[in-house]
Amino acid sequence: MLLLLVVSPDITAQPQQERTLSLPIQDNTALQVTARKKMATGGPFEFGVAIPIKAGPGAGDLWTVLPNGGKMWRLRVHSPGALSLNFYFSSFQLPAGAFLTISASDASGLIGPFYSKTGRTELWTPLIESDDVILELKIPPGTDTSGIKLQLSSVQHDFMGLGRIIAGTCNLDAVCGVGDGWPQVEAYRESIRSVALYTVGGTSSCTGFLVNNTLEDCAPFFITARHCQVDSANAQSMVVYWNYQNSGCRRPGGENNSLPGDGSLDVYNSGAIFRAGLSTTDMVLVELTEPVHPRSNAWFSGWDINPSIAPGRVASVHHAGSEEKRISISDRGAYRGEWGQGSRQVSNGRYIIVPRWDIGTTEFGSSGAPLFNNRGLAFGHLRGGLASCNNLAGYDAFGWLGASWEGAGSLQTRLKDRLNPLDTAILEWPGKSAGSCAPVVRVFRNQLSGCAGGTVSIPVFVNKLFADSVNLRVDGLPSGINATFYPGKVAPGDMAMLNFVLPHSIAGGRFPVRVVARSSLDSAFADLLLLPSPVPTPPGVLPSLADTNFLSGRPRLRWEAPVGKLQGYTLALFAGEGFGTPVAVYDLPPQTQFQFPDLPTGQYSWRLTAFNDCGTSDPAIGRFALRKSPLPALGDLLVSIDPNPGTGIFNVRFSRPVENAQGWIYVANGQQLQQYQIPNGTMTLPLDLSGFPPGTYFFRLRTGNEEKIFKLLKINR
Repeated sequence: MLLLLVVSPDITAQPQQERTLSLPIQDNTALQVTARKKMATGGPFEFGVAIPIKAGPGAGDLWTVLPNGGKMWRLRVHSPGALSLNFYFSSFQLPAGAFLTISASDASGLIGPFYSKTGRTELWTPLIESDDVILELKIPPGTDTSGIKLQLSSVQHDFMGLGRIIAGTCNLDAVCGVGDGWPQVEAYRESIRSVALYTVGGTSSCTGFLVNNTLEDCAPFFITARHCQVDSANAQSMVVYWNYQNSGCRRPGGENNSLPGDGSLDVYNSGAIFRAGLSTTDMVLVELTEPVHPRSNAWFSGWDINPSIAPGRVASVHHAGSEEKRISISDRGAYRGEWGQGSRQVSNGRYIIVPRWDIGTTEFGSSGAPLFNNRGLAFGHLRGGLASCNNLAGYDAFGWLGASWEGAGSLQTRLKDRLNPLDTAILEWPGKSAGSCAPVVRVFRNQLSGCAGGTVSIPVFVNKLFADSVNLRVDGLPSGINATFYPGKVAPGDMAMLNFVLPHSIAGGRFPVRVVARSSLDSAFADLLLLPSPVPTPPGVLPSLADTNFLSGRPRLRWEAPVGKLQGYTLALFAGEGFGTPVAVYDLPPQTQFQFPDLPTGQYSWRLTAFNDCGTSDPAIGRFALRKSPLPALGDLLVSIDPNPGTGIFNVRFSRPVENAQGWIYVANGQQLQQYQIPNGTMTLPLDLSGFPPGTYFFRLRTGNEEKIFKLLKINR
């Protein structure tokens, strides 16, 4: 919450064409007491008070002419007793080449230069440690001053001394490592770089961390705690400070650990956009309005949303007391819990409980800090607890990223849309260095399927690191396929829709193409596999099975799979030889055979079609007949078969010459394979099964009106 003091500052003209803005004296001690009371009730760490003013170059102001022909406007601001100052310009639109600097009047510090940037109409500055500063606006020669829009709307007076507050001496500097006797820290060296101190409205501060996403596009997403009171109205006022850490390792409990550190606040990002927030897990996600500062050496933290909390060491990196970066480590085993239930374990809790710290602790200013597992992946963000240097046995509770993943079911309350925009089935993602960031173009899937004769589309995204507007094209298109982008040119950080038109004649296949993005200075590409699908070809029913007589009531059909993407088949069965109304329809998965249920004897027809998302094939058709008959004895005819078992040729021997005889070979399911018209007078009939696999077969013999079935067993040689 910002504390606004409406004042009438004393503005006096100076002979050096400089005005002085003298702000009312603030009671730092009383403001500190009020701020500490608010922190005791769970509020953020407040260090400053906002003083509304209205100042800027006016029509009657005097401009100093510079030696190069340019001009300079100056304003001196004095807020007695301020330990630092920062400034809010509600209007900040300068002509090309113009810039603003802010310096301490005694030349002890300087921030800036600040330039106008596309899409930015206001400015929140970082801190400058002085209570008396000079603002200088310089414009190039020939610039019309009437077009300048510079409105200073508030000055933030630091009554607490951000960075000068002394945290407890049990804390461990994040720069400590194996050389200082703290080897436990080394596993978190990269993760430490993701953590930053930030201010909101120039008056309060907390901790947060940079987080990676599955596009790997270096979008500067930043997670912190909701109770730090960042929202859609004030996210633009965030100033994020990178690498704010001591230069050396101060020993916990040592004398120098009770002294101010030497960290610097000179590397920062100003401005953010609120993306999501969830009160039940105390989560806020913002996106910084500009790419991470090139001197930040930042790390985009990886994350882990596995519902089962991994055993082992955990660590939190934070700005205890809003001073230089510290690290806390616990080997006690973190577990799921719930805010308001202390350190009690809750199996389905939305928080992660660290029962106590073995190294360091957390304090005011630590809120929003990440909790890292033993692989350096973030899985929580600090809400609070009882831990402190005065209570080393106290616990801490961290909002669980897994509970914030789906949030309350909307874009504004959950993480997954921003951190996993590809919507892949993953539970964790690795981190990456900001030093590896470059212009990137991404397609939202690496494979794209579509139907011949149709249009298929996919979003294409370019990150914010391109120098200017980006032209898009597709290389490697197969003949007959057309590709268009809408729009054809996009701004950095924007998206276009890529549309492919697939001709009816295209065959199924795999066609790699390349999406190319190019600005005036940069280029990038992304590969995409295009998978067009025609309507399936008709199933290839095996010729010997298309029109057959069956002895069994459960015949089996077999076919060859069609060409093209396949989802399944439709098999229709008809009574008789026509294709009128089916007596049964079977929806079949992708397979190459089907056994009918028990059917009565008679004549049947069938129709088999294959289908996929793109349509239905032409049908394959066929007919079969079922006959079931009693098997009477063959009278005085004796029959023997040898060899049986056999490897290929089976000799059927008759006790006398046969007359008017027929024979059939069947497989075990009753499907007919061969038919014999046995010549009159035959005494021996060879049966050739050499072309069939080993197994059980049946020979059906009919003489006159009598039939008998014999079992044949074919074996390997």
